[in-house]
Amino acid sequence: MKTRLTFAFLFPAMVLFTGCNVQVNRSVHLGDGRTVRADQVTVNGQITVGSDCEVRGNLTTVNGNIRVGRNSKIRSIRTVNGTVRLQDDVKIYGKLQSVNGPVSCDPGVRIRGDIATVNGNIDLRQTMVGRNLVTTHGRITLAGKSEVDGNILIKRDQGSHRIRPLSIEITEGSVVRGDIRVADRRSVVTVSLSRGGQVQGVIHNATVVEE
Repeated sequence: MKTRLTFAFLFPAMVLFTGCNVQVNRSVHLGDGRTVRADQVTVNGQITVGSDCEVRGNLTTVNGNIRVGRNSKIRSIRTVNGTVRLQDDVKIYGKLQSVNGPVSCDPGVRIRGDIATVNGNIDLRQTMVGRNLVTTHGRITLAGKSEVDGNILIKRDQGSHRIRPLSIEITEGSVVRGDIRVADRRSVVTVSLSRGGQVQGVIHNATVVEE
Protein backbone atom coordinates (compact mmCIF):
# COMPACT_ATOMS: atom_id res chain seq x y z
CA MET A 1 0.00 0.00 0.00
CA LYS A 2 2.79 2.42 0.87
CA THR A 3 4.50 1.78 -2.48
CA ARG A 4 1.26 2.40 -4.38
CA LEU A 5 0.64 5.64 -2.52
CA THR A 6 4.20 6.79 -3.14
CA PHE A 7 3.86 6.03 -6.84
CA ALA A 8 0.52 7.85 -7.02
CA PHE A 9 2.02 11.01 -5.61
CA LEU A 10 5.46 10.86 -7.21
CA PHE A 11 4.65 9.91 -10.79
CA PRO A 12 2.42 12.90 -11.65
CA ALA A 13 5.09 15.18 -10.24
CA MET A 14 7.81 13.48 -12.30
CA VAL A 15 6.04 13.81 -15.61
CA LEU A 16 5.64 17.55 -15.04
CA PHE A 17 9.41 18.03 -15.16
CA THR A 18 10.57 19.77 -18.34
CA GLY A 19 13.43 18.25 -20.26
CA CYS A 20 13.03 15.02 -18.30
CA ASN A 21 13.86 11.48 -19.43
CA VAL A 22 11.05 9.39 -17.86
CA GLN A 23 10.99 5.59 -18.27
CA VAL A 24 8.35 3.14 -16.99
CA ASN A 25 9.29 -0.55 -16.63
CA ARG A 26 12.61 0.21 -18.29
CA SER A 27 16.10 0.95 -17.00
CA VAL A 28 18.33 3.94 -17.76
CA HIS A 29 21.99 3.44 -18.65
CA LEU A 30 24.50 6.21 -19.29
CA GLY A 31 27.83 5.05 -20.68
CA ASP A 32 31.23 6.31 -19.56
CA GLY A 33 31.99 9.95 -20.24
CA ARG A 34 28.40 11.04 -20.98
CA THR A 35 27.14 14.54 -20.14
CA VAL A 36 23.36 15.04 -19.91
CA ARG A 37 21.29 18.02 -18.80
CA ALA A 38 17.93 16.33 -18.22
CA ASP A 39 16.60 14.59 -15.12
CA GLN A 40 16.81 10.79 -15.41
CA VAL A 41 13.65 9.18 -13.98
CA THR A 42 12.45 5.58 -13.99
CA VAL A 43 9.61 3.59 -12.42
CA ASN A 44 10.33 -0.14 -12.00
CA GLY A 45 13.79 0.14 -13.49
CA GLN A 46 17.45 0.72 -12.60
CA ILE A 47 19.62 3.77 -13.22
CA THR A 48 23.26 3.07 -14.03
CA VAL A 49 25.69 5.92 -14.63
CA GLY A 50 29.17 5.12 -15.92
CA SER A 51 32.49 6.63 -14.97
CA ASP A 52 33.44 10.27 -15.69
CA CYS A 53 29.85 11.29 -16.42
CA GLU A 54 28.08 14.55 -15.59
CA VAL A 55 24.32 14.59 -14.97
CA ARG A 56 23.18 18.17 -14.54
CA GLY A 57 19.72 16.99 -13.50
CA ASN A 58 18.43 14.61 -10.84
CA LEU A 59 18.41 10.82 -10.71
CA THR A 60 15.04 9.51 -9.48
CA THR A 61 13.72 5.94 -9.21
CA VAL A 62 10.64 4.23 -7.81
CA ASN A 63 11.36 0.50 -7.32
CA GLY A 64 14.86 0.55 -8.76
CA ASN A 65 18.52 0.71 -7.78
CA ILE A 66 20.90 3.55 -8.61
CA ARG A 67 24.59 2.99 -9.28
CA VAL A 68 27.05 5.78 -10.17
CA GLY A 69 30.53 5.08 -11.55
CA ARG A 70 33.83 6.61 -10.58
CA ASN A 71 34.48 10.35 -10.83
CA SER A 72 30.97 11.19 -12.02
CA LYS A 73 29.04 14.32 -11.02
CA ILE A 74 25.32 14.34 -10.22
CA ARG A 75 22.97 17.12 -9.08
CA SER A 76 20.90 15.00 -6.66
CA ILE A 77 19.62 11.46 -6.11
CA ARG A 78 16.21 10.19 -4.94
CA THR A 79 14.92 6.64 -4.69
CA VAL A 80 11.93 5.00 -3.00
CA ASN A 81 12.58 1.23 -3.04
CA GLY A 82 16.14 0.74 -4.19
CA THR A 83 19.78 0.72 -3.20
CA VAL A 84 22.18 3.59 -3.93
CA ARG A 85 25.85 2.80 -4.61
CA LEU A 86 28.38 5.54 -5.34
CA GLN A 87 31.83 4.49 -6.49
CA ASP A 88 35.13 6.32 -5.90
CA ASP A 89 35.30 10.14 -6.19
CA VAL A 90 31.64 10.72 -7.13
CA LYS A 91 30.35 14.25 -6.41
CA ILE A 92 26.71 15.01 -5.50
CA TYR A 93 25.89 18.73 -5.49
CA GLY A 94 22.55 18.43 -3.68
CA LYS A 95 20.85 15.81 -1.49
CA LEU A 96 20.87 12.03 -1.54
CA GLN A 97 17.50 10.62 -0.41
CA SER A 98 16.33 7.01 -0.05
CA VAL A 99 13.19 5.65 1.59
CA ASN A 100 13.61 1.87 1.87
CA GLY A 101 17.03 1.19 0.38
CA PRO A 102 20.59 1.32 1.76
CA VAL A 103 23.17 3.91 0.74
CA SER A 104 26.86 3.05 0.35
CA CYS A 105 29.72 5.35 -0.67
CA ASP A 106 33.24 4.37 -1.71
CA PRO A 107 36.38 6.45 -0.92
CA GLY A 108 36.54 9.99 -2.23
CA VAL A 109 32.78 10.59 -2.52
CA ARG A 110 31.69 14.19 -1.81
CA ILE A 111 28.07 15.10 -1.02
CA ARG A 112 27.25 18.75 -0.42
CA GLY A 113 23.76 18.25 1.01
CA ASP A 114 22.13 15.73 3.35
CA ILE A 115 22.03 11.97 3.13
CA ALA A 116 18.54 10.96 4.28
CA THR A 117 16.88 7.55 4.58
CA VAL A 118 13.87 6.13 6.38
CA ASN A 119 14.59 2.39 6.59
CA GLY A 120 17.90 2.20 4.71
CA ASN A 121 21.36 1.75 6.23
CA ILE A 122 24.05 4.35 5.52
CA ASP A 123 27.62 3.09 4.98
CA LEU A 124 30.32 5.65 4.24
CA ARG A 125 34.03 5.09 3.67
CA GLN A 126 36.35 8.09 3.30
CA THR A 127 33.33 10.17 2.35
CA MET A 128 32.65 13.86 3.01
CA VAL A 129 29.08 15.03 3.73
CA GLY A 130 28.47 18.78 3.74
CA ARG A 131 25.33 18.73 5.86
CA ASN A 132 23.45 16.07 7.91
CA LEU A 133 22.90 12.33 8.03
CA VAL A 134 19.20 11.65 8.69
CA THR A 135 17.43 8.34 9.25
CA THR A 136 14.53 6.77 11.14
CA HIS A 137 15.44 3.06 11.22
CA GLY A 138 18.77 2.76 9.40
CA ARG A 139 22.12 1.68 10.81
CA ILE A 140 24.96 4.20 10.21
CA THR A 141 28.64 3.38 9.71
CA LEU A 142 31.38 5.98 9.16
CA ALA A 143 34.82 4.57 8.35
CA GLY A 144 38.06 5.51 6.59
CA LYS A 145 38.26 9.10 7.90
CA SER A 146 34.78 10.05 6.74
CA GLU A 147 33.60 13.54 7.69
CA VAL A 148 30.10 14.83 8.42
CA ASP A 149 30.04 18.63 8.72
CA GLY A 150 26.52 18.70 10.18
CA ASN A 151 24.60 16.45 12.59
CA ILE A 152 23.40 12.87 12.73
CA LEU A 153 19.63 13.00 13.26
CA ILE A 154 17.51 9.99 14.25
CA LYS A 155 13.92 10.98 13.51
CA ARG A 156 10.76 9.99 15.33
CA ASP A 157 8.69 7.15 13.90
CA GLN A 158 5.14 8.48 14.01
CA GLY A 159 3.54 5.15 13.15
CA SER A 160 5.16 2.75 15.63
CA HIS A 161 5.24 2.29 19.39
CA ARG A 162 7.95 -0.38 19.41
CA ILE A 163 11.34 -0.02 21.06
CA ARG A 164 13.80 0.36 18.19
CA PRO A 165 17.46 -0.69 18.57
CA LEU A 166 19.78 1.20 16.23
CA SER A 167 23.58 1.42 15.97
CA ILE A 168 25.89 4.23 14.87
CA GLU A 169 29.52 3.24 14.36
CA ILE A 170 32.17 5.94 13.94
CA THR A 171 35.61 4.48 13.36
CA GLU A 172 39.00 4.80 11.61
CA GLY A 173 39.45 8.53 12.28
CA SER A 174 35.97 9.53 11.09
CA VAL A 175 34.49 12.75 12.49
CA VAL A 176 31.01 14.16 13.08
CA ARG A 177 31.47 17.90 13.56
CA GLY A 178 27.94 18.50 14.86
CA ASP A 179 25.69 16.62 17.31
CA ILE A 180 24.02 13.23 17.38
CA ARG A 181 20.35 13.82 18.20
CA VAL A 182 17.77 11.09 18.82
CA ALA A 183 14.26 12.53 18.63
CA ASP A 184 12.40 9.42 19.80
CA ARG A 185 13.12 8.23 23.34
CA ARG A 186 11.69 4.81 22.40
CA SER A 187 14.76 4.30 20.22
CA VAL A 188 17.66 2.44 21.85
CA VAL A 189 20.61 3.99 20.05
CA THR A 190 24.21 2.91 20.62
CA VAL A 191 27.06 5.11 19.39
CA SER A 192 30.33 3.17 19.05
CA LEU A 193 33.53 5.24 18.87
CA SER A 194 36.68 3.32 17.93
CA ARG A 195 40.09 3.78 16.27
CA GLY A 196 40.02 7.57 16.53
CA GLY A 197 36.36 8.11 15.63
CA GLN A 198 34.89 11.17 17.29
CA VAL A 199 31.82 13.37 17.68
CA GLN A 200 32.72 17.01 18.24
CA GLY A 201 29.23 18.07 19.31
CA VAL A 202 26.85 16.69 21.94
CA ILE A 203 25.30 13.21 21.90
CA HIS A 204 21.61 13.30 22.95
CA ASN A 205 19.52 10.28 24.10
CA ALA A 206 22.07 7.63 23.09
CA THR A 207 24.50 5.27 24.82
CA VAL A 208 28.16 5.86 23.96
CA VAL A 209 30.61 2.94 23.80
CA GLU A 210 34.30 3.80 23.39
CA GLU A 211 36.66 1.09 22.29
